[in-house]
Amino acid sequence: MSYRDRMPPAGGRRRRRSNVRTTAATVVGGVVLAGCGAGVPGAATGDLATWELADPRVVTAETRSLDVRVTRAGCSGGITGQVLEPRVQYEDGRVVVTTEVEPLGDGTWACPSNDAVTVRVELDEPLRDRDLVDGACLAAESGSVRLCEDAVRWRP
Repeated sequence: MSYRDRMPPAGGRRRRRSNVRTTAATVVGGVVLAGCGAGVPGAATGDLATWELADPRVVTAETRSLDVRVTRAGCSGGITGQVLEPRVQYEDGRVVVTTEVEPLGDGTWACPSNDAVTVRVELDEPLRDRDLVDGACLAAESGSVRLCEDAVRWRP
């Protein structure tokens, strides 16, 4: 440390030396924190999609694996597209499964009904006595849009 670094400047404050390691750690930490929303339940990453059970007759209170048919909610020329990893939230009275699809690029899309893509959803715990709910229906209702007749896809 030089004499100049040890002596406070005329205003009485001491100058700080630049620390490359501190700056690098701050930048890296900011980048890591910026990605923290990914994979968190409720964090939107794609376009909204609704789902229905492929075969509701096979669902029981002990079910831990669901086959669902996912359909893009918006206009896309009749094609649902690539389904993203479903998000599952476990609550006291319900299990909420939210599905999204890869976002569409810019453009104008026709609005025939979109195809359904079958996806398997693995649950960390059985349904038990909880309703099984489509999270897209809940999200749409909170935004004053009704995508579903009923958000509940299965009742015990």
